[in-house]
Amino acid sequence: MLTEFIEVLRKGNILKNPETWKNRQLVVNSLGVIVGFVVAVANAFGLPVLLDPESIAAVGGTVWAIVSLFNNWATVATTEKIGLSNPGKTDT
Repeated sequence: MLTEFIEVLRKGNILKNPETWKNRQLVVNSLGVIVGFVVAVANAFGLPVLLDPESIAAVGGTVWAIVSLFNNWATVATTEKIGLSNPGKTDT
């Protein structure tokens, strides 16, 4: 599984169902925004959030890093035009 995960990042390779993965990418990005929005609105209206600001920042930073990594992987994995160099293929 790990080799396929990396192999799809090579230029010229693409996932079998890029539309499905693009939709998943949109969902992951949207969920990240929605969670941040909900926490911000709750704080703005004085609703209790069970985490202190430092914990929220730590969790938010971790979620942002994971979403960003997935977003980068999905962007490269769903197109043939960009990616890591592929020693077996030449660019034309």
